[in-house]
Amino acid sequence: MALAYLALTMAENPSEFSQVAKNNVFDILENRVKIDARGAQLEGGNSWYFYDSAIKSTALYLRALTADKRESELTGNLLRWLIHSRAKDGAWGSTANTTAVGEAFTDYMLWQGENKSDFSLAVKLDGEELESFDFNPDTILDQKSHKIFPLGKLP
Repeated sequence: MALAYLALTMAENPSEFSQVAKNNVFDILENRVKIDARGAQLEGGNSWYFYDSAIKSTALYLRALTADKRESELTGNLLRWLIHSRAKDGAWGSTANTTAVGEAFTDYMLWQGENKSDFSLAVKLDGEELESFDFNPDTILDQKSHKIFPLGKLP
């Protein structure tokens, strides 16, 4: 968590740190990322005394990548791991974790321009439209799913 905070501080204050030092910190963090079937995570120390956890550390690392406008092949996996780490009640286990993830997602969406999306999506099966949905700034956080039952409907 401390390294993620350092990377975030360096990214937000580029004139205060050398590019070499900043790259070294980001390289150390990248080497500590664990990849599994759910995505990629930066393991935390799991110290409740310091509000440290894998969720918070991963969110801070994502914020640092975003603040530095650093493209990384890990970003999609970090996002996926954070999404899959969410509890059924919609939170991430604690207020500190949930706040860190919310800040990371917001920063990432603003950087990538996700908040400016404006398109329609049509779900079709064999040319038949099953469902459509409009993505725009008002619906960008909405989630949609469509299930096909019985499975015998699939060719």
